Amino acid sequence: GFRVVVHNSTYGTDANFVYNRPSVLEAADYVAYNLRQQLEAIFIADKARTGTAQSIRNTVISIMDSFLRADITVGDDTNNGLGWKDLTVQLNGNTAYVDITITPVQGVDFILNRITLDSIRQSA
Repeated sequence: GFRVVVHNSTYGTDANFVYNRPSVLEAADYVAYNLRQQLEAIFIADKARTGTAQSIRNTVISIMDSFLRADITVGDDTNNGLGWKDLTVQLNGNTAYVDITITPVQGVDFILNRITLDSIRQSA
């Protein structure tokens, strides 16, 4: 059999961890597409009223939790274990603006060991 250790893309412009790993790009695209689809299905053609921005925000949090539980995003020290951070929702006229930072799941590609050798020391 074969073991694929790293699936690199041909992207080489910089060290971007998303574009360099197709699996990470797929996770990011999945979140972007599905978050937009779900929000549109719920809120498009609905009236903008008091509390709409907060309602959209609460829905985004719920959707992001489902991505975290499905291991599409990952909670870490930078996002308090949520898989996302910096969520803002602004409603301006008939347009809702959702800004969010997500942490897509990544595979472990490398294990770097630090081994220190020590000499024998004895005393009696």
